[in-house]
Amino acid sequence: ELPLGRLRVAYASDVPAHDVDADVAAAFQHGLRVLGGLGLELVPDAPDVSAVPALFAPIAEVAFAGLAAEMSDEQLALIGPKCLQLIRHGWRISAGDYYATLEAAHRESARIHRFWDSYDVLVTPTVPWVPPLRDRFPSTEDYDAKWAQYGIWEHFTSPWNLTGQPAISVPCPTVGDGGLPSGLQLVGPVGGEARLFTLAAAYESASPWAQRRPPIL
Repeated sequence: ELPLGRLRVAYASDVPAHDVDADVAAAFQHGLRVLGGLGLELVPDAPDVSAVPALFAPIAEVAFAGLAAEMSDEQLALIGPKCLQLIRHGWRISAGDYYATLEAAHRESARIHRFWDSYDVLVTPTVPWVPPLRDRFPSTEDYDAKWAQYGIWEHFTSPWNLTGQPAISVPCPTVGDGGLPSGLQLVGPVGGEARLFTLAAAYESASPWAQRRPPIL
């Protein structure tokens, strides 16, 4: 038996102004039942991460622009249109605006970190929707609308890129008629990797997935 101790675990599956797919919600409830069977204290709660998308987007754009600055014209010509859009938007962000965004991100991260004064782990779905067909997502090529859709898709995962906190995704039951993958995300405080690995291993032991195989079509 793995030494989990008495962990206090917050959980949430809400996306502002959007619904989580019913199949994903059902898989998430399965994951919570498995965690509850491990003797964990489960509490419905989550930090407010609503400010993250507006901060994460320009940081990502400037990061792509920075990578592009080290590339030759020949290398840039090989980059796909979606990444080129990010690069071009990054070129237009001033140093002052970027600095202000970083400072706001640091303040937001410090606020979110305080959530772990009360909890050991946060549990969420990994993504809110059943995996979409490639030709249907995103549903538009308009830059702002497209990246807003990506932002919803990354609602549960992108905050930890901003805060630098460890997170791990473990398989839930498959969803939909095609046996599509679904994930349960475990998030911990800075420096909490060992606890997350231990919890993920305990979850796998209680709900094994190593022998699952998708159907061959």
